[in-house]
Amino acid sequence: MQHSSETHRQYDLPDRPWLLHQTWENVLFAHWPVKKDVLEPYIPRGLQLDTYHDSAWISLLSFFVDDLHPRAMVPFPGIRAFPEVNLRTYVTRFDRPGVWFFSLDAGNALAVALARRFFRLPYYRAKVHFERANGRTRVSLTRCHRKQPPYQLDVDYKAASSVFESQKGSLTSWLTDRYCLFTTARGRLYRGDIHHRPWALQEAEAIFRTNTLASSLCGSHLTAPRLHYSQQQHVHIWPLVIDE
Repeated sequence: MQHSSETHRQYDLPDRPWLLHQTWENVLFAHWPVKKDVLEPYIPRGLQLDTYHDSAWISLLSFFVDDLHPRAMVPFPGIRAFPEVNLRTYVTRFDRPGVWFFSLDAGNALAVALARRFFRLPYYRAKVHFERANGRTRVSLTRCHRKQPPYQLDVDYKAASSVFESQKGSLTSWLTDRYCLFTTARGRLYRGDIHHRPWALQEAEAIFRTNTLASSLCGSHLTAPRLHYSQQQHVHIWPLVIDE
């Protein structure tokens, strides 16, 4: 049964302890509608591509990870803080909404290695310049992972409205209120749960100078994105479980 602090979730918290804490800062959400047949070949068996009014979506998230630490432990030197950019879409399993990651690029080689091993996610090493000044955030990224194309992102963004919470049932809620991820390894499907307070969102403005992360997946004909910003979010992450 959900408590009042969890009523923004679609389902109850896991009945086991969380593993990791992270703080996400200067979060950009950029969302693009995409035809379903473009994304369906990327979705593994056991998951269904999730749609909103029959449209699929991809989202790019840019943020700075801070205060990364395991439960009941202090942050580890050299891994507590780094920039990260995710590219994801939306899926369901047994009517549970979640996300499927195409890529996660991070500017910390140790964090990438640990995430690939313990969370079985497609993390990649990247050179990332993350600059915050005068209310704006500038992110310049080049993937430098072995045997990977040098995908790039260069984006400048800022908040452009007062803070609000999304309304249940709205597209904004559908795009941002996701509390699990799915991944695969050795033919098995895994689920990783997360929890955080409702997003304190703002409308955003962004200038994309380069974005081959998204265009390499969906081509160069992306429409203008829906944009949201959040100053900060505290996140708890659970260990992966086999989702059967």
